[in-house]
Amino acid sequence: MTLQARNLVPNLTQAADSREQLLHETQAEFEKQVSRQAIQRG
Repeated sequence: MTLQARNLVPNLTQAADSREQLLHETQAEFEKQVSRQAIQRG
């Protein structure tokens, strides 16, 4: 049982990392869209 729990830890870490990466990518994309809209309006 202990061995199984240890094996799960890297997977949880990888999941957190991929979520964080997706968040950063989404935020960057959102900021690009906002800046494009500002340029079009300005």
